[in-house]
Amino acid sequence: MIKKRQEFVTKIKGEDIHKIISIDESGFNGTTNKTKGLSKKGSSIYCPVKAKKHRNVSLIMAITTKQIIYHNEITTSVDGKIIFDFIKDVIKNLTEKDCIFLFDRS
Repeated sequence: MIKKRQEFVTKIKGEDIHKIISIDESGFNGTTNKTKGLSKKGSSIYCPVKAKKHRNVSLIMAITTKQIIYHNEITTSVDGKIIFDFIKDVIKNLTEKDCIFLFDRS
């Protein structure tokens, strides 16, 4: 793994850092669940509250050191087709040539 990382660093050193486009996805969920409450000193609290489940949202972004190139909010699970379509949309929105795409491993 260290050798591959060193090879990558050597390759990327000569490139224009502003042409590297990083693409990643992150998921969010706004579920609320009360875990604390107030009561008079010495008495226990009873506060039954059901958790409020909110929809899952994923944000996929393509960024450079200068700007956000493209982003998309997804309310379904993110699969290979969604990522592939996202990359196609990123390419359509590019104004620069000879960009380098950088993805995470997962």
